[in-house]
Amino acid sequence: MFFRKMTEPEIVNSKKGQLLGFFTFAIMLFVNIIYHEISEIELFSNLTILMVGLVVAFGYEFILNMKDKSKKKR
Repeated sequence: MFFRKMTEPEIVNSKKGQLLGFFTFAIMLFVNIIYHEISEIELFSNLTILMVGLVVAFGYEFILNMKDKSKKKR
């Protein structure tokens, strides 16, 4: 009701952003666990991991959507 339907390229870009965000979360959590096992302190806070993952996912989706829109204008 409040949101418009996504176009097919936007759906594809959203899935790409979600995938990159997931891998960002996974890599940061893995690095954090390894660092914690070695030094007994955490390298990243939970909030940092969350924010970086979300920014990467939504930022990458935004960039891909802007690239698609600029291609359509040409």
